Amino acid sequence: MAIQYKKESIHATVSPYIKKQAEELVDTGDFSSMSDLVSVALAEFIGRYKREQKEKDMGTEELLATLSEKDITPAMVKLLKQVFEEGKASKGSKPVIVDDIIE
Repeated sequence: MAIQYKKESIHATVSPYIKKQAEELVDTGDFSSMSDLVSVALAEFIGRYKREQKEKDMGTEELLATLSEKDITPAMVKLLKQVFEEGKASKGSKPVIVDDIIE
């Protein structure tokens, strides 16, 4: 017996281009229906959106701590710290200079 999940209906208006692209994706057979495609797309979007919001709420040190050594070099850490600090500064602040930290 197949498991049935309660689903809600969403009605949306999209551009003809988006509709055509979605129909082409469904036609590949990777998605069982337009509903399946939209569910997968929204789930992925919501997950990415929540991660991005969490990262925005993190402090500089906490965010950098989430990156592993293979993801980022010490020079990149220095640059990111400078960029984060400049981002907190006023509009008239000096631009971030990258030349002196490139390895």
